[in-house]
Amino acid sequence: MKCIPYICFAVLLLTVSPANWAAETGWCATRNSVSESASYLCKYMGGKFFTSQYQAKAEHKRLNSASDQPVKGISLTIHSNVDDNNVYVDGVYRGSTRLVLELSKGRHAISIRKSGYESFDKIIDLTDTLTIKGNLEKIVGQSAPKETTKTTTADLDLAFWQSIKDSYNPEMYEEYLRQFPSGTYAGLARITIKQLRKESEKAEEPLVPDLNYGNYYALVIGINRYEHLKKLSTAVNDAKSVASLLRSEYGFKVDLLTDATRNAIVSAISRLRKTVSPGDNLLIYYAGHGWLDKEMDEGFWLPIDANEDDQVNWIANDTITRSVRAIKAKHVMVVADSCFSGSLTRGVEPKVRKPDYIHQIVKKKARMVLTSGGLEPVTDTGGGNHSVFAKSFIQILNQNPGVLDGHQFYFTLRKQVMLSADQSPEYGEMRKTGHAGGDFLFVRQ
Repeated sequence: MKCIPYICFAVLLLTVSPANWAAETGWCATRNSVSESASYLCKYMGGKFFTSQYQAKAEHKRLNSASDQPVKGISLTIHSNVDDNNVYVDGVYRGSTRLVLELSKGRHAISIRKSGYESFDKIIDLTDTLTIKGNLEKIVGQSAPKETTKTTTADLDLAFWQSIKDSYNPEMYEEYLRQFPSGTYAGLARITIKQLRKESEKAEEPLVPDLNYGNYYALVIGINRYEHLKKLSTAVNDAKSVASLLRSEYGFKVDLLTDATRNAIVSAISRLRKTVSPGDNLLIYYAGHGWLDKEMDEGFWLPIDANEDDQVNWIANDTITRSVRAIKAKHVMVVADSCFSGSLTRGVEPKVRKPDYIHQIVKKKARMVLTSGGLEPVTDTGGGNHSVFAKSFIQILNQNPGVLDGHQFYFTLRKQVMLSADQSPEYGEMRKTGHAGGDFLFVRQ
């Protein structure tokens, strides 16, 4: 007969007659325990059957000898809100809480039980040291449960569960519930089915939904070798790395400017008006010196030919804002890794992410600014060959497997930067540029 192995096993167990259940009883030895058992149950539990308890104990000892010990497992600590309970791990009784166990990596079924209380059942995926607390709720107005189930049925329940507990097929657990609707592990089976269904639905969702994202363009600027100001050490390398990543992994058409003058930068921004269409996306990345004129309440980017005592070659935030307002792109993000860059933005408001969030955002106009700090100086170093901000910016884009929106990007980057430097990145709408509730989307190619 050809069939799925686990289903065959279930059918076989359920067609064994009561006479056979008691036909040959003795002792079953496994690595975990020595227990009284029927021979057929011992076989399907992966144990070795003996008629003598002495022989079974000897086999159990041999299985756990020093030469045959498995690699040390992962620590699991189990607590509960009630004492004198019974803890079962994968259907095997392990004692009462508080328990500290060493278990193999992977999925395990935890059950904490006590007469007069609702049992605590949980499936865990053990990958690192873990502590769990099982809260058992007292059953009100119900007499103590009576022992009406035959021992043989309980053994059958246990054997079936142990045969499917490591399965990732929800149909196995559904078959268990069909055969044992009120079984010992019915709660765990229902939890597992729900988790597996959820994981399956998540896996079926594409990392990049099939939407019209438009074309992507980028102007990336990095300035190190200032003529009249203190030179920087990482800005050009930051710009080159960002440009390369956007071009190779995200399909951007990139214009890279290094050590550029004011005229070169303003001209490059102006050319974008003729290049970018209404359905496209534009990223402008600037790494260099910045300045805040408090009397004018105006921030500036400082090109290579900027002079500290003369603003003629400075690029005002207002110039950038007017240029962005004139560009017809659907989504624009300006990224500024410079001192006092926070003067470009209003500040971020958390977005509520609904299931169709990306589908809605991709249609709405966005004018966003991501800055390496607020109204304070920021560091040019701290990230090896990059600034702290650029290092995180590049790392997040490298790790993104699909579609990443600007808000997600910001919250991840902000945490990383603040842990490494005394600066706080900001993200928000660009003032007076026609923002309409959208967000910039990084789409991995």
